[in-house]
Amino acid sequence: YTFLSKRAYDLTGYESSDLLGRRRPDLVREGNSGSDVTGHMSDLIARRPFHGFEYWSETPGGRRCFAISGKPLFDRKGAFMGYRGAGRDVTDQAQIAQKLEQATLEAEAANRAKSEFLSTMSHELRTPLNAVIGFSEVIGEQMFGPTGSPKYVEYANDIQASGRHLLDMINDILDISRIESGHLDLADEPV
Repeated sequence: YTFLSKRAYDLTGYESSDLLGRRRPDLVREGNSGSDVTGHMSDLIARRPFHGFEYWSETPGGRRCFAISGKPLFDRKGAFMGYRGAGRDVTDQAQIAQKLEQATLEAEAANRAKSEFLSTMSHELRTPLNAVIGFSEVIGEQMFGPTGSPKYVEYANDIQASGRHLLDMINDILDISRIESGHLDLADEPV
């Protein structure tokens, strides 16, 4: 791979004369590619054209990302001579893509943490809430005898109604957590 552009220094920080005859692997650190390295190497070995291969390179001007394309050149006898191609600096776009990917991963992690928190808290709230509802039902129905005042029965019924309302809200939150985690089984029914 040979750089012949007059703008080579502007792109890479190397003088064109420093790049003549050098191959890209001499200038690129392994594992820094933004593209499919295996597929690209297969193309090179098979002498196929390639387009838009991205890789990161440590240049005298700093770490840069390049997108390159190449077409194989053969002599009149069909012998492979090398590639003729072009490259462009896509560092800004690559950095934006990396930041976007990182932000997406962080947002997904935050969403998972939120779902786990909601699920855990919902389960923790349901247990005592079921006791509140159950005991208010016992008092409201006066299962162990009269309460002594009709107001106590009224209050117990209010506690029970409020508890059931809160339990319905907690169940909705659990359903949302199940939906987000992909663990909600749907049952189709006519409505």
